[in-house]
Amino acid sequence: MNILVIDDRKDNLISVKALLELVLEERRVETAQTGEEGMRMAIENQPDIILLDIQMPGMNGFEVCKRLKANSQTRHISIIMLTAVQTDSSDRIKGLEFGADAFLTKPIDEVELLAQIRAMMRIKTAEKSLKNEKELLEQIVNERTRSLQESGEQLKRINTLLRVRSDCNKAMAGSQNEQEFFRRICRIIVDTGGYRSAMVGVPGEDSEKRIITAASAGFNSAEIFPQGDEWEWTSDGEPFRTLKPVVRRNSNGDGSAHSRPEKNLPADFKSSMTAPIILNDSAAGVLKLYSDQEDAFAGTAEMIEEIAGDIAYGISMYRLKSEGAKLKAQIQQSQRRQAVGTLAGEIAHEFNNILFPLIGYTEMCIEDVPKGSSMENNLAEILKAAERAGELIDHILSFSRNNVQEKKPVRPHLVIKEALKLISATIPSYITISQHIDKNCGLVLSHPVQIHQVVMNLCINAYHAMQKKNGGISIELVEIFAGENEIPAKWKMPPGLCARLTVSDTGCGIDPSIIDQIFNPYFTTKEEGKGTGLGLSTVRDIVMDIGGAIQVESSPGAGSRFIVYFPVYVENDVIHSKNQPMHIPKGENQLILIVDDEPQIAQMAAGMLGNLGYRTIAVTDSFEALELFREKRNAIDLVVTDQTMPGMTGNILVTELRAVKPDIPVIMCTGFSELFSREDAVKIGVNGYVMKPVVKKDLAGAVFRALIRTCP
Repeated sequence: MNILVIDDRKDNLISVKALLELVLEERRVETAQTGEEGMRMAIENQPDIILLDIQMPGMNGFEVCKRLKANSQTRHISIIMLTAVQTDSSDRIKGLEFGADAFLTKPIDEVELLAQIRAMMRIKTAEKSLKNEKELLEQIVNERTRSLQESGEQLKRINTLLRVRSDCNKAMAGSQNEQEFFRRICRIIVDTGGYRSAMVGVPGEDSEKRIITAASAGFNSAEIFPQGDEWEWTSDGEPFRTLKPVVRRNSNGDGSAHSRPEKNLPADFKSSMTAPIILNDSAAGVLKLYSDQEDAFAGTAEMIEEIAGDIAYGISMYRLKSEGAKLKAQIQQSQRRQAVGTLAGEIAHEFNNILFPLIGYTEMCIEDVPKGSSMENNLAEILKAAERAGELIDHILSFSRNNVQEKKPVRPHLVIKEALKLISATIPSYITISQHIDKNCGLVLSHPVQIHQVVMNLCINAYHAMQKKNGGISIELVEIFAGENEIPAKWKMPPGLCARLTVSDTGCGIDPSIIDQIFNPYFTTKEEGKGTGLGLSTVRDIVMDIGGAIQVESSPGAGSRFIVYFPVYVENDVIHSKNQPMHIPKGENQLILIVDDEPQIAQMAAGMLGNLGYRTIAVTDSFEALELFREKRNAIDLVVTDQTMPGMTGNILVTELRAVKPDIPVIMCTGFSELFSREDAVKIGVNGYVMKPVVKKDLAGAVFRALIRTCP
């Protein structure tokens, strides 16, 4: 196969040539940068196909195409015109008038280019076949003069079908989808082939009996083959079962041809043929033709089968292209979600660095003020708010693909009331919020942030359904026994005791046509920039993780009702209060090296451990910390280091420290575990691993355990 590419830009020539050499075998690709050079090479080398750029200085693509098609030496060459922008109908008409066979838009789609070239080569093959058939029939005419008229008619039919097949292949290359392809095929068969009527049908639910009209053309086609109508065809259902064509003479008046026997066929419908469209060894449809000649399909049935085969190839091409587009969309969606996870991790890291000193300094201040004073109460409220912010960090981290939240028995009513405080401060006052929360509701095995997220997302979704309108949101939590009939069948939750959370609103409601899509990631009915489409998807993922179920009740204009079932945790575990007094171990004058690139965090950690009886050295540069450790290796008892630091990260610093003193205990402290997890810390022999923001009891416990384990 010889291909000539004409484009004034050298980079385009290089990229197109590389693409052709990649996707095609047994090909020779030549290039030209001007129209004049391209015409000369076309005459000299006689390529099979020319890829011709429209926009070129001097002689543009239209002029080159016009001259090539006017030249007897080059008019047979197939021309595909290339353009850098979407061409309008006038440009396409102009190109077709000058003889172009197809159009492609840059950047070139590999599947579409391959389909166009294959279609052109099929045309070449058909033209060669036509030439051979002509030669053969000319010999027959010369040898058998007595059958001149019959042979002439046969030649005419074959020539006609060859033109039909050639035009059908061009239609395949020029159509945007299956439906357009089917319409053009039917039109070509009637206009070029001279048949009275043509139809392309696809199988219905019962492929042995029903055919759905996909496209039709010809005399009374709209009446005989209504678009989208289903037909009960007993005889024409046979190609679906046998994959063999059905040819019938004297079709007129045969009511078995369709489901309405009282509607006889026109008098000039004298013969018919139904050819199966075979794809992957099964019937993907039928090609139905009617003719005004009784023996119209004698000697040509095989060629009509080949046309049906071309249609099958076109179907496969369009479906492959459609699947490629879907795969591309899925990849883009995955990349978007990955980007959200990465951003969530970065945000979480920065927030943790802010919260760590806030919590630490607040805890130290509480120790220094009089017990029971208003100052202690005020500081306790600050600490509680900071801890709540820490829980919201878990909310953000839930978007990270590697984040794993440890489940524990949770009192759902406490988490829901906490979430409603935040929601009440967020939603405008013209929307009323009512709540009916059963305090005696059983435990739910989950992470508290998960339930918090479910409530927040459902309430925000309800608020968006009522924006700029007065309305109400109702939140109810009760414990019930959910039977098999109450839990939606598609959920795997077994019957039993459950905490039922119901969030209702008086908003716009949900259209029944999209209600099954609302939990899909990135699906949203909001305007661009007004929503991400992740809220309800997050709710679904959390409920699945907990082992629960969701039910939605809604109709347009009547509001929505989301019912969430959380399985009740039946073990008699005890939930410890955060405010329960705990023993905090203290130090015995051990020297601790603290390394963190945030000065505020380093100084706060030093002060916190200093108050617990340790001596501390705070360093904000990992290289400086390593040099200091080399000098004081025998004096330093333990190292607390951050992971994410410029220059030398925490894991590398640990390796360097152990090279100096192999038995030095190290605690790793990080704000985000996407790139360095607890498992990674264990692999390098870290003695403790804590996530920011760290409260005093957790840091003190980690230090105490690390020192105890390394004591001689």
